[in-house]
Formats: sequence, C-alpha cells, structure tokens
Amino acid sequence: MYKRYIAFFIICVGVIVCSPQLFANEEPLVSVTAEVDTDEVLIGTIVRYSVTIACPVDYEVDFPEPDILSAEFSVVDVGNSTKKWFGKNTIVHWYDVHSYVTGEHVFPAIEINYREALSVQWETVSSNNVTVRVQSLLEQEESPTDIKDIIGPKHPRFRYRTLLIVFAVVVLIGLLFAGWRYMQKHKKWVYKPAPVIPAHQIAFSELEELQQRDYVRKGKIKQYYYELTLIVRAYIENRFFIRAPEMTTDEFLLDCNARSFLTPGHKNVLREFLMHGDLVKFANYGPDDTEIAQSYDIARKFIDETKEVLLKDSDNKSGGNNP
Repeated sequence: MYKRYIAFFIICVGVIVCSPQLFANEEPLVSVTAEVDTDEVLIGTIVRYSVTIACPVDYEVDFPEPDILSAEFSVVDVGNSTKKWFGKNTIVHWYDVHSYVTGEHVFPAIEINYREALSVQWETVSSNNVTVRVQSLLEQEESPTDIKDIIGPKHPRFRYRTLLIVFAVVVLIGLLFAGWRYMQKHKKWVYKPAPVIPAHQIAFSELEELQQRDYVRKGKIKQYYYELTLIVRAYIENRFFIRAPEMTTDEFLLDCNARSFLTPGHKNVLREFLMHGDLVKFANYGPDDTEIAQSYDIARKFIDETKEVLLKDSDNKSGGNNP
C-alpha cells in the first residue's frame, strides 16, 4: 500500500518539474523575424531586407513602414506576400536597398502591433536588429593605391560579318522608304488611331477589379478606401481634365467649387464621399459593412450620373432615329 503512495508522489513531482520545460518550448502566437539575403555586400550592390511575421489567421496585424531610408541606404524596390498554412498566416515585407557608404549599417528593430479578431487590446512584438557590412571595391585589390599603366592600342580586324549586317540594314531602310513613298503616292493606306475608351468605362472596370480583390473580407479596409477614392479621382481627371489625383482633398473640393462642370448636388455628394474616405485612411476610423457598401454604391452612382453621353448611347435612348 505504501508503494502506491510513493509511486503517486514521484509522478506528481515529475509532472511539476517537467511542465515548465514543456511549456517553455511552446512557440509564441506571433513572431517577427528580420533578415537580409547577405550580410556583406560591395558598394552599390542591391541587398534584400525582409521582415517575416507569423501569426494565426484570425489575428489583425498593423505593420508600420520601417525607417530604412537614410543617408546610408536608398530603396530600389518594395513588395510583400502572404501565405496561409495550417491555420497560420506568414506575411513577408521585403525591401531592395543599396548603399554607397562603406562600413557597418544597422537596420533597426520594428515594433509591430497585433490583436485577436474580437479583441480591442493591441499587443506589441519587436523584430531583431540586422547588420550589413558594405565593402569598398578598393578592398578587393591587392594594392588599391597602385597606378597601373594603360593598355596598348589594339588594331581592329576587318570582319565580313559586320559588313554584311550594315549592308542588310541599308537595304531594309531602303525598302521601307520605298514602301512609304509608294503608299503616299497611291493613298491606299490611311492611319486610323485606336479608339479612345471613355472615362466612365475605365472607372467601372476598375471598380469591378477592386471588388474582386476582396480587400474587405481580408480586413484591408484602408487599402480598399485608398483604391476606391483613387478610382473616383482618376475618373474626374479623365472626364473633366483636372489633376485630381495630385491634389489634397481640400484643394480638390475648392477647385470643384470654382468650376461649373458639376451640379451643387454632385459637389455635396463628392465632398461627403472624399471626407469619409479621409477619415478611414488617415484618422483610423473603422467603418462597418453598411458604410463600406454605401461608399462603393456612391462612387458608382456618381460616375454613372456624371459620365459622358456618347452618340451611340443617345441613339439607343432615342430609338435609333439618328443616323
């Protein structure tokens, strides 16, 4: 009987001792890793700096832009990708940079905020610092300060292949010129420019592509509003020939009030639409699904009501009486 108590006591002690080691190896829910494809490069060589975020699929991640633009580095290209695997998201943000300043340079750590889908409390996780050493080209030479003599002159050799290529090019140019003169003389060939696509058709096509990207379901509400308002601004530029995408909202609304291409009703609708978009993009306002759907419908209705009425459309509306 005492043996059973002793065995039970030994098992309890073993569980208590081993449990911290078991839980210590558990991976965190959200992890961030920063790395470069190579930690030693020559001056002017492009190096890729990547930040990888691993988190559950139902987590919301707020990724700030890293402060990598400095006197040491210049950004050449950027990109990102997202992969889902076994209930986890793997988000990668990468930056191609190069430097013309030698020495060791450090990419500072990035603080990333995250939270569960139904939580209002944000948590923070930081990446690691990454060091890159930029080497000078002179360090690769045995005697970088040694002055070498110039290479002696080389006499080019006559090549028949080069002569044949030049002759073929001259003949081709002559044939093209003769053909052009023939067409000019007989007037049988007339250039027809490609048809211009109306501004509203371009905008409607871009709105359909925006819906297909499914930003709302993915939780990318800011990106959705960025592209939605940009489509409307680009439509106004193509339709009324003003530089809407290059203006701030206040500048654009002031310009609209000074012009007469929109009715007062359309000006009010456009003002409310753009101001609502600025709240989402710059003031961290979180619209609900009804507001998001209304913004899309307002944009589509505004484009439809202000579109250019083409001759073909007018013929269809009047029953095709016009020739």
